[in-house]
Amino acid sequence: MKIKVSKATNIQLDWLVAKCKGTVKNMLCGHGDISYTPHLSAPSIREYWRPSENWAQGGPILTSEHISRTIDHSGLWIAYWSDGYTEGDEGKKWMQCDRSELVAGLRCYVASELGEEVEVPDDL
Repeated sequence: MKIKVSKATNIQLDWLVAKCKGTVKNMLCGHGDISYTPHLSAPSIREYWRPSENWAQGGPILTSEHISRTIDHSGLWIAYWSDGYTEGDEGKKWMQCDRSELVAGLRCYVASELGEEVEVPDDL
């Protein structure tokens, strides 16, 4: 189904982040959780993939992708990223908001990689 990134639930967002990172093929969905087998780990090791809730997973993505975040006076997190400025061209810009800093940042990341509307599996 097609959804707006700004309306993605946490589980949809986690799946989309994995898709951006090229690891969606290693993901297993079931019972509302997403798990994955890390590339360099033994096949029996599984970890829950929840970058939208886990700073150890989502934080490094925001840092490596240079996603800027700020919070407004009402407590809303605003995440933004631009592909750069050149004279006469402001470049492409993406901005997403949420009450969670991780969710806002990861939505911004996904939108910059896949666009504002994306396809996700119906069962997510």
